[in-house]
Amino acid sequence: MNTTTLPTAPLLKRLFALLYDLFILTALSFAYAALATLIMVNLFGTEDSGDYRPMQHGIWFQVGWLLTIVAFYWFFWRTAGQTVGMRAWRLKLVDQEGSTPSHLQILTRIALAPLSLGLAGLGYAWCLIDKNRAAWHDLASKTQVVETPKIEKKNK
Repeated sequence: MNTTTLPTAPLLKRLFALLYDLFILTALSFAYAALATLIMVNLFGTEDSGDYRPMQHGIWFQVGWLLTIVAFYWFFWRTAGQTVGMRAWRLKLVDQEGSTPSHLQILTRIALAPLSLGLAGLGYAWCLIDKNRAAWHDLASKTQVVETPKIEKKNK
């Protein structure tokens, strides 16, 4: 499939894919928190486990959680070019030549996408203005999100 000729994904589909991924990331965050709590209780005992608030007082917990989120996107974008949500909406991340993005492109995208969303969504809204439907993090990372064609199922 030649991804350079595929249409760029519209903003609404990108946001729906992000919403799907947020459900997966929530579950992943719960699993990470449970594992981190289990490790802390095993290392330090249960005396302080009632007061254990890793998100408030645990910088290492927060760093580990952030790295878990980064690993999620890095893994899916490097292996398939799609997260779970992107696959559901038939979207794929590619570089400007239509290939798998480099590690640097993915890291740039991971760092800047939250800013695009966090600044009142202006980075994502840029898709509505840009002639190529590119968000700020697309432009900075030299990547694009394209729509893949629907796969027709053959009747048996």
